[in-house]
Amino acid sequence: MMLDPNAMKAALDNQNCRAFLRLIRAGESGQTDAAYTVMFGGGHFESFADHPRQLVSRNGLASTAAGAYQFLSRTWDECAKALDLPDFSPASQDLAAVFLIYRRGALADVLAGRVELAISRCAKEWASLPGSPYGQPTRTLAQALATYAQYGGQAAEQPRTADPQPAAPTPSPTSTERPMPGILGSIVSALSVANPLVGLIAGMFEPLVQDKIDKELGRHTDNPAAKAAIETAMMQAAQMVTGKAEPLQAVAALQSQPELIKQVQTVTLEKLDELAPLFDAMHKRELEMRAADTASMDAASNRVKGEAFDMTPWLVGGALASLLLIFGIVGFIVVYQVVATTSHTADTATWAALTGLIGFITGSMVASVYMYRFGTTRNSAANQAAMAELAKRP
Repeated sequence: MMLDPNAMKAALDNQNCRAFLRLIRAGESGQTDAAYTVMFGGGHFESFADHPRQLVSRNGLASTAAGAYQFLSRTWDECAKALDLPDFSPASQDLAAVFLIYRRGALADVLAGRVELAISRCAKEWASLPGSPYGQPTRTLAQALATYAQYGGQAAEQPRTADPQPAAPTPSPTSTERPMPGILGSIVSALSVANPLVGLIAGMFEPLVQDKIDKELGRHTDNPAAKAAIETAMMQAAQMVTGKAEPLQAVAALQSQPELIKQVQTVTLEKLDELAPLFDAMHKRELEMRAADTASMDAASNRVKGEAFDMTPWLVGGALASLLLIFGIVGFIVVYQVVATTSHTADTATWAALTGLIGFITGSMVASVYMYRFGTTRNSAANQAAMAELAKRP
């Protein structure tokens, strides 16, 4: 089923759809017009020009949820992009809510009045719906059905085992099971090497959250500083939600209280949103370094074209000859120590010093030859230091 924005708008003319939106609002915000301006914690925003994007903290929790359907800023961005929404007005919020219902594969059920089936599908989208798995206060099914009927919804008689409506082909899961292959596997391999505890936290997250983290990691495959920032954000979220300062205790608390995972996910995503400008700067720098590498290789190629004869064999041969000479000198010194000295053993201090010297000279020669002939400007140590400095900035 392809996304059709016109179908979303047409759904708002359906009485069952309007009643189902009221059912959602009953647990998320309220039924008055003020519900469209409510934020997490009970405050209100003033302008409908855009999602307020205010991170509000209350009772140890932090969220950007806002509007009649309590859209997180990141969720709103997905809706606005999919539907080309111009603002955060009540009309746009209603349309976005229909989109989320559609994305959960429940829109056909809503329109047909299969309200209980629709509730079961959308319970993973709105935490206040009956059957929501997130451990937050929920309305009872009787309360939800009463609200639905109050606003004119006509419930159809259909067993819960009816053939399911296919979910929309957008990245929104209908299950919170955590498959080990794929997304989770890449997250664990990327994060758990440095901090196994972070890998455990990632393994508890929903696939959608894992996917967002995985995509961010994918942008920084060669950047340990970015991975460290993501790792730190996840651990700080776990510590804040559980109230445990020690990382091991925080992870243990999550394992014993899985209902807290949803809160950790929310805080983690909020932190990633805050870090987005930093990640963008890191990604830009990575692209600049790659462009510099390409330019350097182009310059090396141009040098070759301008030479009367190919110097590569001479450069490589000279480097190899120098290495053989150095090894010959070192070998002579070691043999002399073994044969001529009374202990008949090589002096380890001398050998260690010569080994360091060999490494330095070898690295310098090979790097010089390679840079001249093939071109490269990347200095991994310097670049990673620069990335680390970027990561420290607020």
